[in-house]
Amino acid sequence: MASDNEDDDEDDDDSDPGTVPDFRKRLRRQRDKDRAAANGSTAVAATAGDSTTAAVREEEEGQSAAMEFASDGTYRNKQRVLLFSSRGITSRFRHLLGDLRKLIPHHKKDVKLDVGRDESLSSAVNEIAEIKSCNSCVFLECRKKTDLYLWAGKTPTGPSAKFHVLNVHTMDELKLTGNSMLGSRPLLNFDAKFDQTPHWRVVKGILKDIFNTPRGHPKSKPFIDRVMSFFVADGKVWVRNYQIVDKGDGSTTGLKPFGGPTLYNNAAYVSPNDVRSARKRKAGTKFEDRQEAKKVVRGKKAEPAVPRGPLDDLFSG
Repeated sequence: MASDNEDDDEDDDDSDPGTVPDFRKRLRRQRDKDRAAANGSTAVAATAGDSTTAAVREEEEGQSAAMEFASDGTYRNKQRVLLFSSRGITSRFRHLLGDLRKLIPHHKKDVKLDVGRDESLSSAVNEIAEIKSCNSCVFLECRKKTDLYLWAGKTPTGPSAKFHVLNVHTMDELKLTGNSMLGSRPLLNFDAKFDQTPHWRVVKGILKDIFNTPRGHPKSKPFIDRVMSFFVADGKVWVRNYQIVDKGDGSTTGLKPFGGPTLYNNAAYVSPNDVRSARKRKAGTKFEDRQEAKKVVRGKKAEPAVPRGPLDDLFSG
């Protein structure tokens, strides 16, 4: 009982330092002193550090922002491009499609599209892009096995642009093609004319989303050894692929914008059907020219060879 009372009363003097209750009391007192000293030092440190807290905080925020922009090479930019063509495409355009797939390692393939009469092209392309989890699309449309049109845009809400492909050189036709790595990421170089007018800015955004290979994509290589350049000349977009080490190594393709749901319509565009019809009309004038020449010959034959003069009857009997 005496020991219990001594345990409950913390104010008793510690006459016997060797007893267990006195040891516990000293331990409690020392613990309380340590807590008080720690609280006091914390308060003093907080008071003394008020002037430097803002600077330290700003420095930490700057370091954290720099850490956010530092990339670790992980595939986060989920950009996928659906790249396919229509039925009836020729062998030359099929080789061009293969070259585009080599230049765009983050593409996805699909079979040739045959749009029925009851279905529109936009709905069919958007449906396929949704199935393939693609947010951009490049569609090659061949007409009359002669004319090639290239659709490029964002799915499913757009914008999109329609180009008439005028000049195609596949990689198999080129010499001194360089030695850039297959699947490497390109640097994109755009002409200053892309920023001068609104419709060229839209085209620049579409091309940037399509040809900009995301970092860390499984099918891409973590190297940058080529440059894709886009130039505006004579109302056309010229695309060239260069190796960084040496001279250019890629295909040259002439594109001319044409409108879908029209935000911009190129007034200088001439349909290839009009070009062919004008060529045929010009060739058709050859028959008319021959008929006119025959009339001139008949007229010459009807006339006398030598016109009669006033002295022709002088010596006649």
